[in-house]
Amino acid sequence: MKIVVGLLISFAAFASDNATLDKMLAPAANATMKNDACFELRGNKAPDVLVAMRKAMADQNLRSCATKNLRTAGAIDLLRDALKDEDPEIRAVAVLEVGMFSKTEDLPSLAEAAAGRTANQLNPRPATAAEIEELPGVGPKLAAAIHAHLSSG
Repeated sequence: MKIVVGLLISFAAFASDNATLDKMLAPAANATMKNDACFELRGNKAPDVLVAMRKAMADQNLRSCATKNLRTAGAIDLLRDALKDEDPEIRAVAVLEVGMFSKTEDLPSLAEAAAGRTANQLNPRPATAAEIEELPGVGPKLAAAIHAHLSSG
């Protein structure tokens, strides 16, 4: 009996997640409805939800929520994938969220994703370590590493 109850509860949770996911992805839903559904899925680490969040980054109305959901779920590989996206806006939010993980091994791909930004091409000098350190979630050690990478070429 306990097993049956456990399975029913698991199925109900799965069905609920799928209904919420369907609501988020529904073409007829307005931006508020989609974002409410996206927010309901925050912290959900189910593979289908994470893949849907990566795809939702293409929707301007869902981009911010979906990207934050991926970071909250620890889905760094999906965010790293977004660093290579053709859309510069997707790359920009991915740079921010991947950077929040503070992993020095991501510096080359972060720099490459950021290098394509028009503002970067107009800037005659790289940011100083102090300027980089002012960014959210960047401490002195990561700021120094980013600065060294940007200054090296």
